[in-house]
Amino acid sequence: MIKKMNLLEQSAFFANLSNYVYNQPDAVRAVFGIKGYDVKYYGHKGSDAFVLESDWDMIVACRGTEVKQIADVKADLSISKTDARVGKVHIGFNHYVDKVWAP
Repeated sequence: MIKKMNLLEQSAFFANLSNYVYNQPDAVRAVFGIKGYDVKYYGHKGSDAFVLESDWDMIVACRGTEVKQIADVKADLSISKTDARVGKVHIGFNHYVDKVWAP
């Protein structure tokens, strides 16, 4: 349970998770499944997101920019904002979210 962790433990947990989102879904399931999380993977054409759920937590982790992927760099350079379901967001981020988040 995240809220029972101290700040250092929370930081280590999220740093570990942010590293794992670049791995295959089975690797993420193996590591975080033994910690009590049900892991769901959402991905499509370069967009990758994981949702980790337990009885106490729900965590969404998205893969960030891979600098060797030109499409990722182009998305980062799209700095204007656009309207989204939750307000205004970075247009490049919105483009990738739309690939994995069905309307």
